[in-house]
Amino acid sequence: MENNNELSYSGEAPITIKPSHWYWIWPSVPWLALVIMSTILDLAIGSLPIILAAMFVLPRYLGWKKASYVLYPNYLLIIKGSGKNKVQELPLQEISRVWATPGFFGEKLRYTSVHLARADGATATLTYVPKQIFLENQIQDYVNKLQ
Repeated sequence: MENNNELSYSGEAPITIKPSHWYWIWPSVPWLALVIMSTILDLAIGSLPIILAAMFVLPRYLGWKKASYVLYPNYLLIIKGSGKNKVQELPLQEISRVWATPGFFGEKLRYTSVHLARADGATATLTYVPKQIFLENQIQDYVNKLQ
């Protein structure tokens, strides 16, 4: 992380949130179903389904292991784990609106997406946030303190 004066660390402990395990499970379901069905039906295609599933499931799982959202009093770090670690710094003073949407299965599976709108119209979305954390409220509290 760059040493940027605008994004100063105030000494308060950061809040680190890991995305829900559904982050990697949902995209993996079709591939896992393919492996199960090919095993049950004893398809004569050998280990091809297992190899294909591993090619798609493993990177998503490893991405989930590295992914996190780190909330500081002045800014938010969005760490995406796919490929090279991609880190996005989002100053909280740029946030104009915060809201959460549970998604189709979010209510039952206890995850939500937190949307952050900036004054310039750009939006950042934190996906598969565990619902019991109420991250949107914590972000809004920090944003309100900065205004």
